[in-house]
Amino acid sequence: MIFQNKKAALGAEIILWFYRIFLLLVVAGSIVLVVTFVYSRPYDVRDIEASAISDRFVKCITTQMQDKLYLVESNLNIDIFEKCIGFSAEQKKDFYISAVLYNSSQSKINELSWGNTDVLPLCAAMKKGTKITNFPVCRQYKYYLLNSTNTSFILDLNVDILKIEKNLM
Repeated sequence: MIFQNKKAALGAEIILWFYRIFLLLVVAGSIVLVVTFVYSRPYDVRDIEASAISDRFVKCITTQMQDKLYLVESNLNIDIFEKCIGFSAEQKKDFYISAVLYNSSQSKINELSWGNTDVLPLCAAMKKGTKITNFPVCRQYKYYLLNSTNTSFILDLNVDILKIEKNLM
C-alpha cells in the first residue's frame, strides 16, 4: 500500500502558483513598460509633411503648366500657395515656403515666398551647425519641369516647418 502525503503535494503546488503568478506579472509589466515607452514620445512628422507639401505644390504647378507657364507670369500673386496646397491664414505662422523658378540656362525667372519669415534665421543657423533645442524642419527640393512646349525649367522649393508645440513638446 502506497501512502501519499497530500499536504506535501499541496505545498509544492502553492510554490508553483507563486512562480506562475510572478512570471505573469513580469510579462504583463514588461508589455506595459514597452507600450508606455513607445507611445509616450511625441512623433515628429514634419519631414513627411514637408515632402507632402512639396509634392502637392509641384503637382499643382505641373498641371497648370500644361496650359500656360503658370510660374513664369510676372503678375502671379502669392495666393498660389493657398490654392495649390490648401493653406489657410492661420497656418501661415507655422510654415515658410519659397519657390524659385529658373530656365534651362540657370537664369531666375520668378521667385515667390509665403509664410513666417522668422524661420529663416533658424534654418540658416542650423545649416552652419548651430545646436538648437527647439528646431524647425528646413528642407530643400529641386525639381526639373517640362511644359507642353517642351521648355525645361528648374524649380527650387524650400519648405520650412516650425510647428514646435505640436511635434516636440
